[in-house]
Amino acid sequence: MTKRYFLLAISLAVAISWTVGCSSLKNIMKSSSSKSTSSSGKTTSKGLYSSVPASMRAPVKEASFDLKRSESNLKLAKERVKLAELKSQRADIEKKQADLKEKLAETMIKKGEVTLERTKLEAIDNANLGDKASNIKKIASYKTKELNIESDLVNAKADIATLDLEIKKLNKRINLQARKVRANR
Repeated sequence: MTKRYFLLAISLAVAISWTVGCSSLKNIMKSSSSKSTSSSGKTTSKGLYSSVPASMRAPVKEASFDLKRSESNLKLAKERVKLAELKSQRADIEKKQADLKEKLAETMIKKGEVTLERTKLEAIDNANLGDKASNIKKIASYKTKELNIESDLVNAKADIATLDLEIKKLNKRINLQARKVRANR
């Protein structure tokens, strides 16, 4: 029987200590409920902060100022990234356009070579030299080549003009973005 009383006494002691522990946990929870923690880990307690004397608020104001400056710096950095991306797009288009202009120049050289050969054959034909039928076929072949080359030239010029328009649009966007960056400094 003494063993029973002993177990009963220990059980009662554990129950009392557990109850006291729970009630003190409730008190801790109540005292911390005046503070709320946001998702960023900031602890805000406006009610308590309003009780802080003005002479002790300087570090808080400084931290607030630093936070605002950091947020402003982030915004400026994002605007600069956008500006850099636009400039990169423009550079890509300008490279594409330079490649097209190089191709255009090469095509113009081809056209000049074909025109030179055609005019030589026409001169030979007009001087009644060589086989007349062969001369006519070769002249027609060179004229066909000239027309194909002319078609390539027209397409290349149209592509260059289209890229000019894209560059102008990007320049406007770049200027607008540069103004945003200057405004956020």
